[in-house]
Parts: sequence; C-alpha cells; structure tokens
Amino acid sequence: HHLMRSPHSHGAIILFSRDFYYLGLQEKNVLFEMPFLNNAMATPVLNLSKSEFESCFNLLSAMRDEAQNEEAYSQYQLRSYLNIMMVTCKRLFESQSANLGLEIPKHPLLTRFRQLLEEKFVSHHQAQDYPPMLGVSEKQLNDLVKKCTGSTVLEHIHTRILLEAKRLLLYSELSQKEVSYLLNFEDPSHFSRFFKTKAGSSPSIYREQKELIYQ
Repeated sequence: HHLMRSPHSHGAIILFSRDFYYLGLQEKNVLFEMPFLNNAMATPVLNLSKSEFESCFNLLSAMRDEAQNEEAYSQYQLRSYLNIMMVTCKRLFESQSANLGLEIPKHPLLTRFRQLLEEKFVSHHQAQDYPPMLGVSEKQLNDLVKKCTGSTVLEHIHTRILLEAKRLLLYSELSQKEVSYLLNFEDPSHFSRFFKTKAGSSPSIYREQKELIYQ
C-alpha cells in the first residue's frame, strides 16, 4: 500500500495474520465478510465523526499499549481488541454505505468464491477451474460475481495474481523469473506479457519505479 498523506498528518497501521485473528473463533469466513477488506468496494475508506474517531483511537491505543507491555495473556487481550475494532469498523462502514445509498455485495457463494480464490489463485488461473470446486456452473458463478462486484471471475483471478506479483517484486529479492515460476506461469515471457498488460509496465520497470518511490 502507498498512502498519499497530507502534511502533518499521522496514523498507524495494524498488521495481523489470518491465523492470529481466527484463533479461538469457530467461524472462519469473518474476514471475507468485512466490506473494507475485499476488492468489491471501490473506496474502502471510513470517514469518521469526532466521536467515532475517538472510539477507534481508544481501541488502537489499548492495542498498542498491550503489545508494548507484553504482560501475561497479552495475546488474548490483543485478539479481543482486534475483534472489537473489526466489528466496530464493519458497523460504521455499513452505516455509511447505507447513508450514501451504496449496496455492499453479500452472498454466500461470493464469500466462498473469495475464500477459494485466496487459497487457489497461484495454482488455478482459469475461470473454469473454480465452478466445479464450488458445485455450481460456470455461468452461475460468473453471473453472480459480475452482478455483485461488477467484475468477472477471470478479472478477480487476474487482479489477485497481479497483486501478489507486485508484492513479490516490491518486497522480495526474487528475480522476475523466480516470481513467474512461483506464481505458476509456465514461461517467464508469459508472466511478463501478463504483467505488462495488467499493470501498464514490465515487471522490471515496475520494480525500479516503485523502489525509487519508497526510498
């Protein structure tokens, strides 16, 4: 993520793993139901009132203090704070979307597809790979995904592959060839063409440009 911030602005980033969040929860699809964590929402941003900001900031402060103190049972406390933060943001996001007349895509099949895509995007690049694993027809899945998100199944697959490619190019020491094989492209030239078509530049140029930005 690259944030363009106003002068004198400040903030914080909360980093957590899926395993950490789900530990102790029976429901394993919660994160996929958070509207601000999926690609279906064009603007996953919360504009908070003063009281809403203070509520979220207090949670953030409590999480920071707990993480720094590392007292007994700290992990349990942090997980609880994180869950409260996520639910709070979900409520606020849904409320703001309703006030703006925006519909948040909700459908069990869409959630299952997103979850499956996250598990299989490296090994399964084709739209026809997913319907059999979900027990639906290709048309049924594509129509639903298109209706709910505005993008086809294949577009979602390509978006996820591209995101992972960008992350690997930016945050790893892997060569372009190694990235292509890691993402299951048969030939590095195929990966290069895919990346240039979707990102507008070659993998090597993208890496060079972003390294200059983040220096």
